[in-house]
Amino acid sequence: MEKRFLYGDAGAISAEYALITLAGAAIAGVIYLLVTSDWAADALRGLIERALSVGT
Repeated sequence: MEKRFLYGDAGAISAEYALITLAGAAIAGVIYLLVTSDWAADALRGLIERALSVGT
């Protein structure tokens, strides 16, 4: 058996891209859950109301 198959780095870049894609999808899922939650909607609504009432 040749050692180049045991110690080669062929496919390493593809594995890195796969991990980065998986991490990106996981982060996007967390952001989606936060944005669609009631807590985030209430916080955003409060922020907009405070911004609109500054001049009054």
